[in-house]
Amino acid sequence: MLATRSRLSLPPFPFNSSWALEGLELFIPFYDEKLRSSIVSFDNKHHLGTLTGTSYVQDLGRLFDFVDDKAVIPHHASLNTVGQCTIIVWVRPTNEWNATATHQILDKRSDAGGIAPTLLWRDAGATSNIGIFAGIHCVTGADRQLAAGTCYMIAGMAVEGVVGGAGNKVWLDGVDDTTATDTATFVTNTDDLVIGAAFGDPLYSNFLDADLIELWFYPTRAFTDAEMLAFFRETNERGQYK
Repeated sequence: MLATRSRLSLPPFPFNSSWALEGLELFIPFYDEKLRSSIVSFDNKHHLGTLTGTSYVQDLGRLFDFVDDKAVIPHHASLNTVGQCTIIVWVRPTNEWNATATHQILDKRSDAGGIAPTLLWRDAGATSNIGIFAGIHCVTGADRQLAAGTCYMIAGMAVEGVVGGAGNKVWLDGVDDTTATDTATFVTNTDDLVIGAAFGDPLYSNFLDADLIELWFYPTRAFTDAEMLAFFRETNERGQYK
């Protein structure tokens, strides 16, 4: 049985990892039972937001129904990416994620000014993979399918003006999953940050088909491979994702 995090008061960050707080701008534990139609993020900024739809899944998180569910954090200047960023999420697909749909995880974009940034599961026709946009589609992962009912940690990182190497990466369960990279170009905008859907004015799209468990956004920090693996190990070892 999964542990009840809110009842046990488990720490909202990896155990013994104060470095995980450096550069953290947004943290939302979707397993918090107090989240209803509104959100207060569990970080130093305490961002306020709204939940449209979604249902609480006991001891796990919030179910996004693949139809119209989303979370919206109104624009704040600190949510714009400057130079580099990292996005990390624990998620449990409701149905298998494969090359049949795109699932948006985090999106901070402007229809008029480009994309800056967005992490998603990408339907690429005959293939499917993790992808991160930052101005353009700057990094994609290996062709994969994610099983229904299994928890995964998905993460992406981009560094402006750098191609590959330490610049742009995606990780699956803490392991580098990158197969193709391009140059990231961040766009500062005043649009909302959207979780579980692609930003739209007026229509949203690419809705998430999954239980969303935890999400971290670092808009000015790039993780290393070692840090990401440690992040995965220490969150996974809590036992909630077994």
